[in-house]
Amino acid sequence: VSELRAWLGKKLPNYMLPAYYKQLDKMPQLANGKTNKKALRTMIDASISSGVEYVAPRNETESKLVKIWEEILQRDKIGMNDNFFDLGGHSLKATTMANKIKHVFKVNITLKEIFKTPEIEKIGEEIQKKKWLYESKKADVKLTEEREVIRL
Repeated sequence: VSELRAWLGKKLPNYMLPAYYKQLDKMPQLANGKTNKKALRTMIDASISSGVEYVAPRNETESKLVKIWEEILQRDKIGMNDNFFDLGGHSLKATTMANKIKHVFKVNITLKEIFKTPEIEKIGEEIQKKKWLYESKKADVKLTEEREVIRL
């Protein structure tokens, strides 16, 4: 699949590349010899492959991201190296993902970051980095008991 995707990538613009790849022994046909599109869609939906080896989530952040992606993309068994856009994601779904990430993790991930690194592993690293930066900045703020009065 990755070889086919690379070859097609050289021949076609990105927007024309297939989101899913499925090898079939035979196209399902109707009695009149035409392709049975409904049966074809069912066969493809049953086992869509991204062509990337499955890697399970390794931490809580990645596990939560998998749940977000599964909900948005309506798919199961999403791996750490799967590409959001190869699995059927697009700009509107990326916006939904950014909003869910903000709600779940209390961190802003921009659409630019999603388009630049559309894998769970990379987005998880970005979330961890932003959370760490937030916590370290929060620790730098020191509260004092005394308040200085400044007269105007």
